[in-house]
Amino acid sequence: MKLCMVKYGQTNWNLEKRRQGWTDTDINDSGTDQAKALHGQLAGRNFTACYTSPLQRAVNTAKILTAGKTPIIESDLLRGRGFGEFEGKLSEEIKPDQDIYDLQLNASVNGIEPIQDVIQRAKDFLDMVSQKYDTDDEILVVTHGIIMRIIKHIIAGDLDQANLESSRFDNASILEVDY
Repeated sequence: MKLCMVKYGQTNWNLEKRRQGWTDTDINDSGTDQAKALHGQLAGRNFTACYTSPLQRAVNTAKILTAGKTPIIESDLLRGRGFGEFEGKLSEEIKPDQDIYDLQLNASVNGIEPIQDVIQRAKDFLDMVSQKYDTDDEILVVTHGIIMRIIKHIIAGDLDQANLESSRFDNASILEVDY
């Protein structure tokens, strides 16, 4: 099956470089414009389903992308990483005592969701869609950058060596993978 993964459109917190995590921010006017542009780019594609994180920034991006033509299914498996007490803080203010992206350390400091929990959610999502859909189906997935990075590395088979803090996705960017 083909997964067409999209990072949600821009939010005000993206502009301010604030950590959003599970805080339910919505897309701003630029994010709406980004989603509309992507809708045009994806026009003509026949998606079997659209899965989205339940957070409004992803849901509203998905609504614009599908324009009511593809069923939207919200899934907690696609939620970004919870950043605990760092949510709402500027990126430069976040200085945990441990490397929160270290796969072996798997830190859970300051209420941050352990990275292995996020990885497991991504794996659970992949298992679920692989059991539910056929190899010729095309699924639209609107989610968060960390989930996109993890899925990319799972499919590439190099998750153990991945640097999940790098290779970030811009808002409204697309990653297409065969799974």
